[in-house]
Amino acid sequence: MSAKRFEIVLYNEAVRERVEAGGHHRHLDDSWADLHHEEIDADDKEDARAKAGRRFPASGGYVIADVIEIPGE
Repeated sequence: MSAKRFEIVLYNEAVRERVEAGGHHRHLDDSWADLHHEEIDADDKEDARAKAGRRFPASGGYVIADVIEIPGE
C-alpha cells in the first residue's frame, strides 16, 4: 500500500495563551496562535496523526485540530 497525503491542521496552545494575554512566546512566532496547515505522507489518518505528533509534540504546546486526507490525483 502506498502512502497517502494528509493535511494536518494545528496550532500552539502556549503561543495562543500568551498572544491572548497581550504577550509573545519566547521561541515561537505569534502566527502559531492561529491554525497552521502542514502536509504529511502516511498510511492512514492514525499514522498521519502519530507522525505529526512526533514533529509537533503536545509537550511543546502543539494541538492537532484536524487530520484531513487529501484526495489522490
